[in-house]
Amino acid sequence: MVSILFFLLAFFMLFQVAEMLLAWSWYVWRSMHPASVSTTKLPNVAVILSLRGADPSLVRCINAAMSQDYEPYTLHIIVDSSCDPAWAVVKAALAEHSPSSQVRVSVHLRTELDCYRSLKLNAQRQVLTTLDDSTEVIAFLDADCIPSTTWLRHMIAPLADERVGAATGIRWSAPLDRSWGTLARHVFNALAFPKMFLYRIPWGGSLAMRRTVLFQTGLLERWACSLGEDTSTYGVLRASGLRLAFVPGATQVNTETTDLQGAYYFMLRQLVSARVHHIHWPLMMTMDLAAIASFLICCILATAGIAATVLANAQACMLSKFAIIPASYFTATVAALLIADVLVRRYGHAPPYFVGLPRLIVAVAIGIYEASYAMCTAPRTATIEWRGITYDILGKNRIHMRAYRPYPNSDGAASTQSVV
Repeated sequence: MVSILFFLLAFFMLFQVAEMLLAWSWYVWRSMHPASVSTTKLPNVAVILSLRGADPSLVRCINAAMSQDYEPYTLHIIVDSSCDPAWAVVKAALAEHSPSSQVRVSVHLRTELDCYRSLKLNAQRQVLTTLDDSTEVIAFLDADCIPSTTWLRHMIAPLADERVGAATGIRWSAPLDRSWGTLARHVFNALAFPKMFLYRIPWGGSLAMRRTVLFQTGLLERWACSLGEDTSTYGVLRASGLRLAFVPGATQVNTETTDLQGAYYFMLRQLVSARVHHIHWPLMMTMDLAAIASFLICCILATAGIAATVLANAQACMLSKFAIIPASYFTATVAALLIADVLVRRYGHAPPYFVGLPRLIVAVAIGIYEASYAMCTAPRTATIEWRGITYDILGKNRIHMRAYRPYPNSDGAASTQSVV
């Protein structure tokens, strides 16, 4: 009976390790064998950057978005309101950095306000519904990203295959400070990408699709009642027989900082969004909760076994072998984080890594705890706050935005803190 329990608990725990191994092995292979980009005619692309609040990297994001090695494309910047802190940043950035000849920049103020979808989707839909047939591909970008000059080329390459409905980049948190919150989010990032890859969860911060896919699959209608454009996308693509392509060449490195509370709410919001919109949420939740329960059971049994060894109880001391399971998972997580960071920094041009191993081990423990707590909380979360707006979770693919208010102006001090 003990052996059966051991292998059952080991299965749920080591399944998480297998996720990491599969995802990061694929990352290496695809980085070495990227999809080829056409050198002849490139499709006309509309890049949509919706803004609420002034992210620390906003100026660099705008400059990078205007400097793509691509032609032709249009950059649509849509700001939540004229009193939003991002409005002044956008005007200053455009005044200081003239766009290159191959890009046209169009700046909008959000006017749509439907309380049954997020402000971000209100803004995006406002631009999407005005695009004409000359736009062949639509790409979405977040303000906390700094795309490389080849970002657009990498994003549109998989779309040459008609079986691919959308292409998504990969988010990577590369800490520049040693604060526990920033490191905890770094750990969550490393744990999240394998799940996003396995369960096909795109990331809206770097997402591209053909215009025909958006309008012919009913995806735009799905976004009419969604929290985000990413987690609600795959179900519609799958129902239409289309695939989701991950693009390592479009990896986006985020060097912003956060505290432990900010890291936790970031994790919770990602999981709640998956719960509300993604078709594989029941499976992902089941496997993750089973892994969390297995981890706790193993720790309890291993503690009992160690105590029995101290008390010279030969029959019960065999329970100490259960310590192997959580120890293996923890070691694999630390190893995966270190290896993944090397890979991303090689292919994603991230800054040098400077966190020592002892501090990283503690950060992994904190990150696993916060991610586990967020996973246990997400199924019963009734409201979520995002950039100063509270959203009620009404059910599957149903949300409601409470009273709108503009994003507050900061005191003007420079900050590397993420906008939440």
